[in-house]
Amino acid sequence: MRGWARYYRSSSKVDRLEAQRSFEEALEMDPESVNARVGVARILVGNMIDGWSSSFQHDEARAEQLLLEAVERDANSSRARATMGYLREIQNRLPESRLEFETAIALDRNNANTIAHLGITLMLMGRPEAAIPQIENAIRLSPREPGIAGCYWALGTCHLLLGHVDQAVDLFRQSRVANPQRYFIHLYLAGGAWLQG
Repeated sequence: MRGWARYYRSSSKVDRLEAQRSFEEALEMDPESVNARVGVARILVGNMIDGWSSSFQHDEARAEQLLLEAVERDANSSRARATMGYLREIQNRLPESRLEFETAIALDRNNANTIAHLGITLMLMGRPEAAIPQIENAIRLSPREPGIAGCYWALGTCHLLLGHVDQAVDLFRQSRVANPQRYFIHLYLAGGAWLQG
């Protein structure tokens, strides 16, 4: 529980490191723990996504092993399936990512972050029109989600891909307000503004 509390506290490197320590301790105390395996894997995958991994290949291999073990022990763990979906997404194994996210959502229909990532996976698969309802649903379910900036960015990107430039720029602005520290949001906003003229 301490690991998840620290994980959800914020997305700083320090908080993630503390959360990982808690998950590692839990795994030492209970080597069969699905929750601890998923927790360590979620930290490793999050670090890879955010560019904080000191060894991408090592973290990827360890996350993969932990998640395979977690799913083997509990195939109905929504957290394990969602985390496997994040891993498959960054591995560019998008059909598998989509399947994992859909399975996780079937197990927990209120997980806004997983629903948003299903939308992102659909967008990456070249299906922005199918992604939009997923991302909008995630925003409705959890409008104060810590990662809401990513939801607005993804929704803006979908609209940009569909040629809805004005709507995309408005969404990129909302994303920037939600988290001005994400550099890529500024790049997308600048590109959208350029397209507007």
